[in-house]
Amino acid sequence: MATLMKTLQRLENYMLYLDMFVLSFMAIWVCSDASGRYLFNHPLPGALEISEEILMVLLVFFSLSYCQRLKGHVRVELLDNHIPPQLKVWVDFFMDLFNLAFNLLVTYTAINAFSNAVEMQTVSRSILAYPMAPVYGFMVFGMLVFCLRMLVETLENLQKALRFNSCQGGVKQ
Repeated sequence: MATLMKTLQRLENYMLYLDMFVLSFMAIWVCSDASGRYLFNHPLPGALEISEEILMVLLVFFSLSYCQRLKGHVRVELLDNHIPPQLKVWVDFFMDLFNLAFNLLVTYTAINAFSNAVEMQTVSRSILAYPMAPVYGFMVFGMLVFCLRMLVETLENLQKALRFNSCQGGVKQ
């Protein structure tokens, strides 16, 4: 399990570095497009579509797992203080299990979109008409890494819940 965690963290870090590069490139790309459009009346061809269809997909799906690792996603903690600790560990486990199942459905949908794009040779709506299959492939890869992160955290929460209940079981009268 420790080797899997190290490998997953290394992969997430590489994806984060790629996202940093993509974000920097996107800032320069959009700035150049806007400058060309308003200063020279000549925008970059396909800049908006490339930003929307490729760069934003990379930014979103390659950062999901890293954000999950940092516990950066939005959580509703309204009732956390009112739930007994022995119940809270199980609520956390089942919420992680639900999230994992939902994200596996999203991954399945992304895989279907990827296979359809490959089969139908889907191209972008841009004048450049680049193939969309690699974009869907990026989405699938990002979702698979995210689901792996969710699976690891779900198993960790299950271990925590079982450990907590076994400790509580020894204390009961």
